[in-house]
Amino acid sequence: MPPAQSLHSLYIRIFSLFPGVLLFCTAFVLPAGSDSLTTPFKSMFGEIKKEAPADLEGNKVKDKEKMTSGNVGAGLSMTSGNSETINWNISFGLNQKTSVGHEFQADGLYLRGKENGKLSLDRLKLSFRDDYTINESIVGFGDVAYKRDPLKGVDYLVNPSAGLGWKVFDNTRFSLKADAGTGVLIERNTGLEQKSSVSINSNQSFTCRISESARINQKLAFLWKADQLVDYLMNLSVSVAAKVTRGSELQAEFIDDFKNKPSDIAYKKNDIALILKYVVRF
Repeated sequence: MPPAQSLHSLYIRIFSLFPGVLLFCTAFVLPAGSDSLTTPFKSMFGEIKKEAPADLEGNKVKDKEKMTSGNVGAGLSMTSGNSETINWNISFGLNQKTSVGHEFQADGLYLRGKENGKLSLDRLKLSFRDDYTINESIVGFGDVAYKRDPLKGVDYLVNPSAGLGWKVFDNTRFSLKADAGTGVLIERNTGLEQKSSVSINSNQSFTCRISESARINQKLAFLWKADQLVDYLMNLSVSVAAKVTRGSELQAEFIDDFKNKPSDIAYKKNDIALILKYVVRF
């Protein structure tokens, strides 16, 4: 088995455990109270408090929590020589919390590139999500994801889903979250008819604040077709961010998109991108 395929197989085997873990915690641990979910991890990783330190974004925590925040980013890279390439990206993020336990998040990323004057990259991703806090550790969520990648034969992919999430630990230094749910997958590939199927979704995210001005983020997401589990989409993202000013930062992000069954054998299963961008926060 090729190394890349073996690595993706390992992702799947580990990550497919999350739905069962979430179901167990909801059925047996949740009634006992939220502290039983987080206490062991607090003792391992330690929760920073008392002195209002910087949060996961590197901003000082104030007495009154900021209810709405967001960011916009852009990056550009060019090469010349044996081949001439121009790649650029734009992104946005929005987060809004309410006093009734809801937290709305919106994210978007557009990648575009040309090689020797020919379009070589044209990918758009959007995500809209609402989390509702059930208790300190468990959240219910509703999510709508959209993807377009015509150069890989994806005219559009829309995936509304809902499920439960678990905050394994979440403090000002470390954050580890996982969720699992189900939904509907609506997609149309180039030259083919629109198809719909039931989806199984699973996500995991980890954040580590290295210092008050630097942090590491990691996200892993899987989308399976319920009637054909070998047809799945995996997305891995690892990024490093360093503050430039109070309201801006530089980010380097590695993205791996893996489609186990492309719509045509001419398309590669794996797409890897390294993104550099300047981000302004508000």
